[in-house]
Amino acid sequence: MAGVEQMAQAGKVAPHDRVVAGALATVLSGGAGGTFEDTGLLALEREAFTGLVRTPGTLARIEHMLATGKPLRN
Repeated sequence: MAGVEQMAQAGKVAPHDRVVAGALATVLSGGAGGTFEDTGLLALEREAFTGLVRTPGTLARIEHMLATGKPLRN
């Protein structure tokens, strides 16, 4: 996450990219409990996905991609 924060300060990362990177970092690190079992990681991934898909930033990205076929940098 330190690298993402540095890129954000340099203007190379969109604000919502930081949100997505944080969710990804949580999943890849095994969450607060540090679980690395398949079922635990799948649960973390599902939780991150369902949380992200409800955010305005992710919804805007999905809608934009469906409408234009191009990614939205928000």
